Amino acid sequence: MPLSASSALQGGLKNPLLHGSDIPAKFDGVVARVDKVRLAPANFKAPFIIDFAEPLPYGCKSWAVNQTNVAILAEKIGDDLEALNGKRIYLKKILVDNPATNETVFSLNVAKVEGEKAPPAKKIDTKAKKAKDAKTATVEGISEKDLPF
Repeated sequence: MPLSASSALQGGLKNPLLHGSDIPAKFDGVVARVDKVRLAPANFKAPFIIDFAEPLPYGCKSWAVNQTNVAILAEKIGDDLEALNGKRIYLKKILVDNPATNETVFSLNVAKVEGEKAPPAKKIDTKAKKAKDAKTATVEGISEKDLPF
């Protein structure tokens, strides 16, 4: 396969795919409006590609959505990825270990989606919390309440 063909599959030379390393150090993420969600080409490891409504300042117009982010999106908006069309998403820059190179690199993680479902409310077991607070094991005069964490 010629080099020009492979770069075209990755968004083309003029519109490369967005990566965590594209975001300047002074920013912790990026907000973009989704134009459409499409299936990734067969040779991609990522199942989907999100095309942005407008190119980002970094020259990127698309982002490959990995399996982890597909699961996060499913939690936030449900099973219909087309529901993302027209919505803003916040992609947070995070550090991850690249298994292919054993290096720590920047990646992107879906942090927020416009109109996302509210997470289920967590129930707090007040009886268990009171019981835990009552048990403060002491060692040489230091209790759990004296620890900074």
